[in-house]
Amino acid sequence: MKKSMKSSLAMLIGLLSMVVLFTNNSNAQSAKNQPFAEKAFKKINKGFYFDIKAVTCFAGGTSLYVAIEKSNNYAFLWEIDGQHGGHQMNQECIYGEYAKLRVMRLSDGLQITRTVRLTYYGDSDNN
Repeated sequence: MKKSMKSSLAMLIGLLSMVVLFTNNSNAQSAKNQPFAEKAFKKINKGFYFDIKAVTCFAGGTSLYVAIEKSNNYAFLWEIDGQHGGHQMNQECIYGEYAKLRVMRLSDGLQITRTVRLTYYGDSDNN
């Protein structure tokens, strides 16, 4: 009886090992076998990354430069201290306290907004 219990236990362990291997293998292959539309949606749905570089101008103020790959795939909207700052990618020698940039990916409308503190405040006559 002990011998049959040991052999049954060994068979059970063997079967469980096969189930684990099969499950791991099917999970690993499932990403490859996803429908095209599902793969495309996951790729498009991912976020994007950009950085804003701030440089103090020789004339005072701050110049802001956007670092982003394939910039022609994005639209830009700047606000300087709550006022409209334009749609260009970069800002040259601006004055104020804060600048906010909203970047929108044109392919799907995904938007990311960042705010940066300006290094030189200047007076309002310089705007």
